[in-house]
Amino acid sequence: MLKKLKHQWRAVQKSKPGTRFQARYEARKKDRASPLWKPLYVILGLALVIVGFAMLAFPGPGLVVGFIGAAVLGQESLLVARALDRLELKVRPLVNWALKAWERASGVARTAIVILAGSAAAGAGWATYNTLITG
Repeated sequence: MLKKLKHQWRAVQKSKPGTRFQARYEARKKDRASPLWKPLYVILGLALVIVGFAMLAFPGPGLVVGFIGAAVLGQESLLVARALDRLELKVRPLVNWALKAWERASGVARTAIVILAGSAAAGAGWATYNTLITG
């Protein structure tokens, strides 16, 4: 199974930006052996999107989990696949800018960013703990 996931990931990476998710949708449509898998993928994708959205309120990888859920949904829905392709084209320049800024930043600036991000995560964790646990 891991080999199959690697193969699928490489195919997505090789696809042209702006068509990656639609190409994955088409490939998934051809590969699907049983119609029973589609509802399972939709349920899994929706569950991951909901969990990712809930995780946004807490420290953790909420955006990553939500995006993975959307990608799973995109394999089963052409509408979602098209939306993800459009989103990729809009987000890609921002990610490239952030990566270039990170590469240009000095070691002191990078350290400061990591410390600030860690402090923000710790503060969010503390606030969450105080709100939910000690109420």
